[in-house]
Amino acid sequence: MPAANATILAESDSSITLPSIAAPTASIAAPIKTLVEAINNPSPTPSRPVSPPVSEKELLLQQELESLEVVVKHAEDPESWTRRTAYSLVTDDYRIHHLTAGTLRGDGMLSVKPALFQSKDQLQVMSVLHVGSDLCGHPTIVHGGLLATLLE
Repeated sequence: MPAANATILAESDSSITLPSIAAPTASIAAPIKTLVEAINNPSPTPSRPVSPPVSEKELLLQQELESLEVVVKHAEDPESWTRRTAYSLVTDDYRIHHLTAGTLRGDGMLSVKPALFQSKDQLQVMSVLHVGSDLCGHPTIVHGGLLATLLE
């Protein structure tokens, strides 16, 4: 039997040819064909809201965050600090795939926009954010993996 090849098209439209040792038998030909078709024709991104609706609780948390002494202090010092808007460069199309701007956003998680400041000399960044209880590894202890992600 002649060798069969399967061509896989990646998102970049480049193709990779995977040679096989022998043509697939009839019992596995259909599943392989289905798998190759799925790879070559991926499903569109599932539709879901870009940003979850803002709840009353989230509005109160945002107000509380903005009134914290450290946030007020940095906001009132424009000669040393510039206020930045977190995720301002993340488009709606990309937000659905973004971990901290999309997946982890919502009630009980990263539910409010962080207060983000950059020093005028651009050597320091300071971020104040609220981490909800749904992101705790143990009660009242923020998950260590999330802390590492936020620091990155």
